[in-house]
Amino acid sequence: MDSQDIHRSLYSPTLLTDVNRLFEEQIRDWETVARRFRELEQVKSRTVAYPHCTLLLTHNPCRIDSSTAKVDSLSIQERPCFLCPSNRSAEQQSISWNNYNILINPFPIFRRHFTIVDKHHQAQRLSPERIGDMLVLARNLPEYTIFYNGPGCGASAPDHFHFQAGNRGYMPIEKETKSGMEVICESSQLKISCQSDELRKAVIAESDSLPLLVQAIASICQLVGEVVPRQPEPMFNLLTLFAENRWKTYLFPRRTHRPSQFFETGEKRIVFSPGAVDFGGVVILPVEKDFNRLDGGTLRDLFAQLTFQEDEFSTLKKLIKNFRLC
Repeated sequence: MDSQDIHRSLYSPTLLTDVNRLFEEQIRDWETVARRFRELEQVKSRTVAYPHCTLLLTHNPCRIDSSTAKVDSLSIQERPCFLCPSNRSAEQQSISWNNYNILINPFPIFRRHFTIVDKHHQAQRLSPERIGDMLVLARNLPEYTIFYNGPGCGASAPDHFHFQAGNRGYMPIEKETKSGMEVICESSQLKISCQSDELRKAVIAESDSLPLLVQAIASICQLVGEVVPRQPEPMFNLLTLFAENRWKTYLFPRRTHRPSQFFETGEKRIVFSPGAVDFGGVVILPVEKDFNRLDGGTLRDLFAQLTFQEDEFSTLKKLIKNFRLC
C-alpha cells in the first residue's frame, strides 16, 4: 500500500463527532480544565489594525508556562515529557487516531482546543508522511484549523511530535482578503501564492489533491532551509484547513524563535514567544502589562525580527518558481 492509499484509509466520517464528544466529556469530568475554558470567555482582547492585516491581542495568563518554556537540549533532558502518557494528568482522556492520540489541550487558546500527540516519544520533525497526516486530519475535522509549530519556533515540547487543532474562524488570517498576494504558480489542481503584509511573510498552497499538496509543502519547507539554514529542521509555522473540498495551507517562514525583547529584564522585557497562532493573527500575551502597552509600531518590530526579511523572501519566491511545483 503506497502513502496515498494509506492516507486515504485514514479518512473517518465519525472522527469529528468523536472529538467533539471528547471535549464535552472532558469539560464535564475535569474541573480544572473546565475552569480554564470558562475563563477564556473573560480573556481580555483588543484589535490592532493595519491596512492589510489585523491582530487580535489577547491577555491569556494560563499560557505563561508555554510562552516561557525552556526548549534548549539540557532543559528538555532534565524535565519529564508532559505529552507522554505516564506524565499526563489522570483526568486526561484521549481518542486514538492513526499513530496519534487526540487530547483536549489543558491550557487553551481556542474555545475548542486539542493536541494531537504521537503515541511514541519522537522528536518534532515534519516529514512528508507527517504532512499527509496533517492534511487528512484537517479533512476529518473541517470545523477546525490544524497547526504545526516547528521545534525551534513555537513548540514547547520539541522532543515529542504533535499537531494542534483549534476551532476554525478564530484567527484573523482566515478571514483576511487576498490583498498583496502574488501567485507564484498555478495549475488545475495546485496554486501557490506568496503574501507579504505589515507583519509577516507567508506562502499559501491550495489544492484538492493530497499527494500534490504533500509534495509541494515538503518542497517549500526544504527551500526555506536553503534561504535560512537551521537545524534540526528549517524554521516555519504551518496552518491548514479543509473547506469546499479543498485544502488551504499557510506556511510562515521564520528567521528566529523569539524577539530580542523576550531576553531583556525589568520593564524592557516582553513575554512574546510566537507560534502558528500568533502568526495567524491571535497574539498571545500571558503578562498583562504587555497586553496593555503593545502598540502597532512595537508589534511590527517584534514580527520583523521573526519573519523573513524582504531579500530572504524574494529569494524564497525565486526558488519556488524555479522548482516548478505546479
